Amino acid sequence: MLIFSCLGSKIKIILPDKKYMNNLIFRMERFCPSIEIDLSDDTFDYEIECSKRTSNRNEYRIFKKKTTLYSNWDTDYSAFLAKYTTQIFQMLLNKQQIYIIPASCVIKDGKALLFLGDFWQGKTSAALSVLSLDKSIKLVSDNYIAVSNNYVIWWTKYLSLREENTERYKHIIKSQKAKTVDSRNFFKFKTSKTKWEIIGFVIPYINNWDDNFHILPDHDALRYLYQKFSRIINWDTLLFNWDIPSPNFDTKILAKNRLIFTKQILNNNLYYASADIMKIANYSLDLLKNKNHE
Repeated sequence: MLIFSCLGSKIKIILPDKKYMNNLIFRMERFCPSIEIDLSDDTFDYEIECSKRTSNRNEYRIFKKKTTLYSNWDTDYSAFLAKYTTQIFQMLLNKQQIYIIPASCVIKDGKALLFLGDFWQGKTSAALSVLSLDKSIKLVSDNYIAVSNNYVIWWTKYLSLREENTERYKHIIKSQKAKTVDSRNFFKFKTSKTKWEIIGFVIPYINNWDDNFHILPDHDALRYLYQKFSRIINWDTLLFNWDIPSPNFDTKILAKNRLIFTKQILNNNLYYASADIMKIANYSLDLLKNKNHE
């Protein structure tokens, strides 16, 4: 049994076997900002039980504040379990208007610039390229961050790099490699806890033929950001071995509050940057230095 804590909310997980424990802890630290193992007491806000069965059929059942996942558990499903647990945390954190979003985040002088996009779009590469231009800039996340009001308030614990990027950016990565999983190298962050004011969002599109930088119109920016803030609670993943869609925990009230939050945070411009990686890096550096782009 494990109890994870995230920004004041707690989830109890009953594992089918202790051998999955270390992998689950690693995956939780990869996917969920501010995650900690809570040893203070046995109280919790939600329970996930991994129930073992002899058949090969995988399924889940939800009753009140508990999910039971049924499987023979012959396969290590810790990655799927960690994503599902993060989804439950997002449901719990909605009441505090704290949102977990996939983003790379760089900071300078108390200001945060967020790189948004889908997986493999170049969020991490764009962020690391900014670091290569200015040693005073720090990377605090390449995966998921927690946002509240107009601030980044927490981040995940690991930086993940493909092998080619590990070699390319080894001169600016300060921490030692923690482990290698699925051909990716993982490094632990060492940034001290604080919060950073968000000054903008960048959607990078890395290519060698374009030179296009512009601010998205408000209606396009609102639609795009709302989708990003909705992603975790409507998690677009599959449970077990890609067998079963993850459930949707959204409600009309949660969606309305999320839309209000998105409109408030739109005071920060959403920038589209289509160019080679160093042009995007220079453009982003100008944003951190308060140089305006139209």
